[in-house]
Amino acid sequence: MKVTIPEIAWHNRDPVFSADFSPIEGQCWRMATAGADADVKMWRVVPQRDDKDTEVTFLSNLKRHEKTVNCVRFSPNGKYLASSGDDGAMFIWKERKVDAEQGGAFGDENGEQNKESWTAFKMLRGHIEDVMDLSWSPDGKSILSGSIDNSAIVWEVKTGKKMFILKEHGHYVQGVTWDPLNQYLCTLSSDRSLLVYEAARCNLLHNVSRNKQLQADSKSNRLFVEEGATKYFRRLSFTTDGAFLLVPAGQVPTSDDCQNVTFLFSRSNLKTPLCYLPGPRKPVCVVRCSPVRYELRHNQPTRVKLPYRMVYAVASLGEVMVYDTEQLSPICLVSDIHYACITDLAWSSNGRVLMITSYDGFCTILSFGQDELGKVYCSDKGQTVPQTDCKENKSDNT
Repeated sequence: MKVTIPEIAWHNRDPVFSADFSPIEGQCWRMATAGADADVKMWRVVPQRDDKDTEVTFLSNLKRHEKTVNCVRFSPNGKYLASSGDDGAMFIWKERKVDAEQGGAFGDENGEQNKESWTAFKMLRGHIEDVMDLSWSPDGKSILSGSIDNSAIVWEVKTGKKMFILKEHGHYVQGVTWDPLNQYLCTLSSDRSLLVYEAARCNLLHNVSRNKQLQADSKSNRLFVEEGATKYFRRLSFTTDGAFLLVPAGQVPTSDDCQNVTFLFSRSNLKTPLCYLPGPRKPVCVVRCSPVRYELRHNQPTRVKLPYRMVYAVASLGEVMVYDTEQLSPICLVSDIHYACITDLAWSSNGRVLMITSYDGFCTILSFGQDELGKVYCSDKGQTVPQTDCKENKSDNT
């Protein structure tokens, strides 16, 4: 693994709040970032080769937001980009083909000319406050948004209409995720609750917030950290096969205090954590799963019954840990890389680059060598979700 912090003014030294890679495969990747300068920027990322570091070059500046942009997410097919911000607006962007000689008419404040042209073909307005997080449906026809107006909204992208408004949270909705198997929607709020909805009709299925094995008046019976502990985001994520839900901002009681953890839920029981990952010094704010599956390490005891390993990154306010589904201890840990809190994580389509964004205005790139995380898993079997079973470190019931 190689850690690099490019000397790039990503958003004119303003905080960088989000990043996402396009899922489209290629020799290089397109990446979007969102910043406090109210802009969305596109970048070309060329992976590490031989002794050369990962290269990042500016592609285009996307201007429509009037305030800080909090989240960017590519659609599953990579053709569209969704962005959301403090202005309460969401934009759906698509690339507009232009002649090579014509190029882009405008660039960024540093005078760099746009090499691509993107247009916001749809604006979605329904939230009355900052929109903090986004998640696309597996078919790319809908999108889920979460806002500090205490609501989440399911949108139909083609028409821009609100399909469902979810108002069950009592405080800021700081993270949302859509089940890749299109059965569930999940939201995580600073009201210290995880809500699980049926995707088809958005009926509330589970409200997960308390550890019922503790006394009701115990200060430690809450599963999630208090309001304000994670600052801006509580970005949760399903694994790419839908087998697990990875939930940040968790806590478990210790003899004298509470330990920060990440909870893993099995899709077969989304109301009770399957297990937890003993955590970092500060609360966990973001979890993102790599899109690549890896072969099992046969000399290792298997923690869950899967025919492959999945790798995911967990970010607290001050450090990043990379885990896989075969063990509870991290594969690697990176800390003290930024002067301010970490805000988002993004994996490249081949799982070999992890981008880390920060409030200090810089981004860190973690680059993994060929087979460093393992050999890519190949199977001609159907995309069914295996049964999961945690063999150790079971968490308490909710």
